[in-house]
Amino acid sequence: MPVFLLLIGPVAVIAFVVVATAALAAVVALAGAVLALPYLLVRSLGRHLAERHHSTNEDTGLFGTAVVQAGRATRPSGVAVLAVQDRS
Repeated sequence: MPVFLLLIGPVAVIAFVVVATAALAAVVALAGAVLALPYLLVRSLGRHLAERHHSTNEDTGLFGTAVVQAGRATRPSGVAVLAVQDRS
């Protein structure tokens, strides 16, 4: 009897454990996504409504709104702010 046939059982058990662990991780990730979805939707909708309300209260006209939005789009945030700051 060849030796590699004796290794099939342990290799199959290890492969099964790896596949079962990956499947469990996928189920946990899916459950987390399902639980987080309502919170993320409400937060996104609230932010959208707040920005919409803020933009309707500004009396800047079409050009002023475009300038404000362009400034927001080009403003660095997070780690980029630390890299851009002058250290003198």
